[in-house]
Amino acid sequence: MQAGDPNDNENAIVLYLRARGTGEKSELHLTATAPFPEGGDSAQRAEEAFRAVARTLRERGAAIFSERIFAPSDAFPAIDAIRAAAYGDLDDGMPPTRLLGPAGEHPALGIQIHAVGSAERPEVLRSDAGPIGRCLRAGEHGWTFLGAMHGGSAGTPHERAARMFRTAEERLTALQQDFTDVARTWLWLGDICAWYDDLNAARTEFFERIGMYDPSRGAPTFPASTGIGIYPVDPQDFCTMDLIAVTGPEGTFHWHDVDGEQNSAFDYGSAFSRAATVATPGGRTVFVSGTAAIDADGVTEYPDEVEPQVEATLAHVRALLGQHGCADVDVLSHLAYCKNEAVRRAFLETDAGQTWPGHILMGDVCRHDLTFEIEVAAAPQQ
Repeated sequence: MQAGDPNDNENAIVLYLRARGTGEKSELHLTATAPFPEGGDSAQRAEEAFRAVARTLRERGAAIFSERIFAPSDAFPAIDAIRAAAYGDLDDGMPPTRLLGPAGEHPALGIQIHAVGSAERPEVLRSDAGPIGRCLRAGEHGWTFLGAMHGGSAGTPHERAARMFRTAEERLTALQQDFTDVARTWLWLGDICAWYDDLNAARTEFFERIGMYDPSRGAPTFPASTGIGIYPVDPQDFCTMDLIAVTGPEGTFHWHDVDGEQNSAFDYGSAFSRAATVATPGGRTVFVSGTAAIDADGVTEYPDEVEPQVEATLAHVRALLGQHGCADVDVLSHLAYCKNEAVRRAFLETDAGQTWPGHILMGDVCRHDLTFEIEVAAAPQQ
């Protein structure tokens, strides 16, 4: 389902829906984009977008499992109230992960939702701090989403990153889970180029402490992940994490350390896998980690060159998708991260930029000479 076409009208509200599964086991990947026209009523555009999302969820009998909102910082106070009014009883009290989205030349609201239409409904998880995520249980399987865990505003980048991982560990432990159940993480860092070495060190130390990494045994396998230079709304939360954990019988999910055309990211110090394949309510999902123009030896391809980097990145992603039985038509959603406007234009001119449902965000990639990164969720052919 697609409503609106950004290629016909830059001010159109675009709603993409990818639905899979039938009957009591279905899931939806829904993305909505509402550009804010210069001098226009941004609140009205936000209201139209959230009403369209709510209408789609109601028509499908679906409940939100995870949600992210991307918008300029000054739009959020109004957006929070508009979302609550549009959703009504669809709002279960769990706030979305709130991130700074396109501003400047292209101010816009972006909504990304993973929802389920199963007979079982997601349950809100709470701590002393309030709602922290959702869980869904169906038969032998369980899915947990934990959102917006951060490292606080005090301490060095390393200390704050380490605190973020400890918060995730504590919340998983309270649910009788641990990081071996985590299929996928998202790490949002305000200044990733300055923070990335500290993040990598804190993450590796964390995995070593909890027993997921033993230096004497060589490179292990870690959750799939994205680490990207997108600011959380609160500027003090410079590092923020979302994650999905999965429980079930053997084979419920797999991490893929080496995949497609790229080797292990751990070879150059980044503790994440290239992808994870996961049994989800509507079928099986391939979660492709944040991918950039990095060759099999871990070296940046076409340093600072926009179009070649975009093309190389998409080639890496398509090789990985093909390895898991997916083509372009199987893409459920994407998040594309562009360093500047030239990169955004280059991506929009590609087939993926024109046909894959998702959002284009402006943010730094983990190396100064990288201009583009993209992550994808896709549904393998049954």
